[in-house]
Amino acid sequence: MTPVKSGIGATDAKVIVIGGGIAGCSAAYHLASLGMTDVVLLERAALSSGTTWHSTGNMETYRDDPLIYSMVRYAVESFPRLQTESGQDIGWRNVGRVMYTDREDRLEHFKTLPELGRVRGIELQLLSPDEVSRRLAIIDPQSLVGGLWVPSDGRVNPTDVVMAYGKAARARGVRIQEQVEVLEVTVRDGIVRGVVTNKGAIACDTVILAAGLWSSAIANSCGLKLPLFALEHQYIITKPIANLDRNMPLFLSYDDQLYGREEVGGLMVGSLDDHALAISTTELPQNFSFGLLAERWEQFEPYMVTAMQRFPVLRTVNQDAIERAGELYAGWADVARPHCRG
Repeated sequence: MTPVKSGIGATDAKVIVIGGGIAGCSAAYHLASLGMTDVVLLERAALSSGTTWHSTGNMETYRDDPLIYSMVRYAVESFPRLQTESGQDIGWRNVGRVMYTDREDRLEHFKTLPELGRVRGIELQLLSPDEVSRRLAIIDPQSLVGGLWVPSDGRVNPTDVVMAYGKAARARGVRIQEQVEVLEVTVRDGIVRGVVTNKGAIACDTVILAAGLWSSAIANSCGLKLPLFALEHQYIITKPIANLDRNMPLFLSYDDQLYGREEVGGLMVGSLDDHALAISTTELPQNFSFGLLAERWEQFEPYMVTAMQRFPVLRTVNQDAIERAGELYAGWADVARPHCRG
């Protein structure tokens, strides 16, 4: 194989990590922490430029699934150590999270969680509708039946977390090469032998695939079919809102299929879309990294209507943007127009 000549500094490695987002950089860092220092991380563009850059950075510290719960708790508990080791501030803000519901069956589930949380060592507090509105001042509590308060939840700057993992990994001996695109995973006799990149090939014993949108195509290069599909995701960010608390809690509703938080003095609201649209990497520009997809207002409209009903501030904030949204929504649903016009 033709070795990679640029900044990697070696012709082979024990482990190659493909992808310089939070998953890839975390994997490289943890391998090095366990003593595996012969690691090369390859990133097609720049560190954090893919899915990580597009993420909200909201950190849940409780999940029903025990394995995922252990993973997210470990991540949050490891952040102070990561900051200290790397010298990189990651923007951690422990603002807590309000989960709210207008459904009795969901509330019955919430009622079981404080005791389960106690057994697992995490505080979870059941909320009445009035307590939901005291925690989350922007919400209209009408029609709510209750909620849940998760005080240990918080938010980070995803790019800063990646940079922290990258710095700490490099300090432990990991070699990180940006602007190197992996084209193929080489397999012979059923065993991984290395990777082929746009700058040559590297031999290795193990490949860790953490390439986000591009993972399926890379896996397919060696005949492996991953049940992994990229989906478009819709969210809005408003301009600054007067008197909005910068330390407002995160919020989440599985019933409204909405999540959100404060964002630079404004409000971010995203949807958990039932009908999210699949997208292939072949549809993206070759240099797609720190980019955004085109808005699909018709896709987001049902969730925007719900958000405006639930959070009245959205009916009047940033009037020029709301009028523009109203024009774009026109003809889709009569119920949208009064709310969009404020």
